[in-house]
Amino acid sequence: YFDVSFDGQWYHQDAIMFLSDGWNPIWDHALVDSAVSGEKACWVNSYPKASWIFQSGIFQLFGNVEYGKSLHLISLFSFAFILFSLLQHRVNLTFFKSLVVTFMVSFSTITLGQLFSFYVDGVLFSFLGVFLLLLIEYLLFDKKVFIWIVFSFIFLVNLKFTGLVYALVFCSMAVVFKAISEKSVPFKFVGNVSLMVFLGVFVVGFPTYVRNTAEKGHPFFPLMGKNNMGKEVAAVQYPKDFFTLNRLEKAWKSHGSMPIFTDHEHASANKPLFKYDVIKASVPYYRNHQPVEMSPFGPFEAELWVLFVPLLGMFLWRKPSWKWLLLVFSVLLSMLIQPEFWNLRYAPQTLFIIGIVCLFLLMDSNKWIQRTSSIFMLLFLGNSSIAVYQNWLWVHEKSKALERSLEAGSGETLKIQRGWMKSFELKLKYYHIVPDYTLDPQGTYREFPGDSFTGWKTLVNKP
Repeated sequence: YFDVSFDGQWYHQDAIMFLSDGWNPIWDHALVDSAVSGEKACWVNSYPKASWIFQSGIFQLFGNVEYGKSLHLISLFSFAFILFSLLQHRVNLTFFKSLVVTFMVSFSTITLGQLFSFYVDGVLFSFLGVFLLLLIEYLLFDKKVFIWIVFSFIFLVNLKFTGLVYALVFCSMAVVFKAISEKSVPFKFVGNVSLMVFLGVFVVGFPTYVRNTAEKGHPFFPLMGKNNMGKEVAAVQYPKDFFTLNRLEKAWKSHGSMPIFTDHEHASANKPLFKYDVIKASVPYYRNHQPVEMSPFGPFEAELWVLFVPLLGMFLWRKPSWKWLLLVFSVLLSMLIQPEFWNLRYAPQTLFIIGIVCLFLLMDSNKWIQRTSSIFMLLFLGNSSIAVYQNWLWVHEKSKALERSLEAGSGETLKIQRGWMKSFELKLKYYHIVPDYTLDPQGTYREFPGDSFTGWKTLVNKP
């Protein structure tokens, strides 16, 4: 399928194209605005580039930029297999219980909802999970995995800015864990982590973090620093009432409100719970890029939170050890440090909290507690499946309509009106369509079927 998302067709594919054409962000000059779609070169110049480098290699190898989306499957199954293996061999869960936990945590709206786009939030989630699991393996079981922790850290922090922040939070909590366990300051571990950070940020991350600091005054530019656009980017997806809310209030609203499209003219709406008509009417909202802003886990999310509260009470009632509490605190801290954690795209590890609580209850000696946790996870998985299915239908319809249109013009010369997203030209080349950009003032140009964002048009009615 084609990527039919906005950002995926915009600066993500722009970056892949520039890298494939030989642009080297380590020593080449920064791209100028006029060379980039939308005249916004800052995203390509300053954002972390790990996914783009991988995808440009796939593009050059196979000649189809869409194959670069295989990164989603690679990261998703890497996380899923590591999680399943740990549950089987370290936690000693049964096959069925391990499978349910793995599916609920790994196969969600965060990962499956971005499977056909170049967005990297799902990849970030998977690699964040891989990094956390490897840390747990290192701290509790096998010191030999540290080299894999280093590799996952390097990729994670060069995937998104938040990858660095979240990874550092987990590393800090790992230091606390070792200090408590060993009753001394773990100087060797701190030294190893410091070397890992140096490699990830200052060596591999040179074209992002070092150049941003040297040229723009902040490692996280353009989201932070002088003349940053961080608040502007975050506020684009705000409902009307979010501008006056703090981060906790926004999170409460986003995960318990009606699944509706967000804009600055309309406030979020509280969702009436357990109303069939309301839930049924909200399902088409998920025919959109995932995860959506409001009720991102699916149409039954608010109802599931009501069911999760007793599970959380059971979790606390069963008195988890300090290790479990430190794990929960680590994830919560990584979320709360993000001002926009209400948006699941920016804090996908929200799902880790649900997974940790359910896993702890699955390990309880009480069979009824185990069953309650299992039932909740199956309901959660079913809810996510509804949202993902709607997204896949949306992608299928748009992609197939565009594919049919391009196949009809394959090998021909077509009158084309350029759009603002440069990546559409890759589709024309792939289908051997020769564009004639000489505009016919008397003709009628229309957007290609299935294309909602790029602005490219073809002549459909000659005078």
